[in-house]
Amino acid sequence: MSEMDGFLIQILLRGVLVGGMYALLSVGLTLIFGVLEIPHFAYGDVMMLAMYTCYWLQVFTGASLFLSIIIVFPLYLALGFILQKFVINKIMDKPELSKMLFMVGFSLFLQGLALFVWTADTRFVKSELQNIYVDIGGGKISLTYIVNFVVAMLFFAGFYLWLQKTFMGKAIRASAQNKDLALVTGINIHKIFLVSFGIATVMSAVGAVLFAPIYYVGPFVGLELTLKSFMIVVLGGLGSIEGALLGGLIIGVVEALSSYLLSSEVKDLSALIIFLLVLLFKPKGLLGKEVRE
Repeated sequence: MSEMDGFLIQILLRGVLVGGMYALLSVGLTLIFGVLEIPHFAYGDVMMLAMYTCYWLQVFTGASLFLSIIIVFPLYLALGFILQKFVINKIMDKPELSKMLFMVGFSLFLQGLALFVWTADTRFVKSELQNIYVDIGGGKISLTYIVNFVVAMLFFAGFYLWLQKTFMGKAIRASAQNKDLALVTGINIHKIFLVSFGIATVMSAVGAVLFAPIYYVGPFVGLELTLKSFMIVVLGGLGSIEGALLGGLIIGVVEALSSYLLSSEVKDLSALIIFLLVLLFKPKGLLGKEVRE
């Protein structure tokens, strides 16, 4: 194997590892699309709050990244329940345009709040594994990428199995397919909305904590994460859990290859081109159901 081939394998592997974390970041958004049918433009801003939570836990308590996940999980599950019950629930019956404008406003509010409280300074979350490298194909990959990918896939698989095997998971899937029929069969649709939003929030928060050591923390990082999550769920298919995984892996590999073959400055542009092509030629996404207007 030539040095060039080894380096290409390293780049592809890095794309897959980052793509797996993208999948966990975006799976909550596809659940919200599928069940609640709201355009959650503040989705990435909630992830921004989770990144700040992890950062400040490290600053004030010295908590490790994985201890942060144990703390973030119940905290953001509760936050998701509170947001759904006291905020999202109030706009569920509003016109689509009102929902959209409200969520954009909510996103701007969270960004402004973060800017006021924490200033515009860029901060970085540390990983205990960031200085440990694994030799792959003649190159080196930080153990942070590998371990965080494995943890992200464990959470993703657990979430998938929960949806497939539990009564609540089956009720959520039934509600996503046909809410009227779910109501007739006695499913408490308001409880479904509450649980779905809570689970979606906690999945995105855990994904954000795992992603934080290879990115940055700032008041406006949520906008980038929202756009990336939208690209992934549209590419994979709105409402499709498997599609979120496929979309995340594709975007991760496309970004890695474009950084290697072209320039790191165009990696987001490459992912955006893929996103636009899918919207033009396959608007349902690769594994998605019919897109609602």
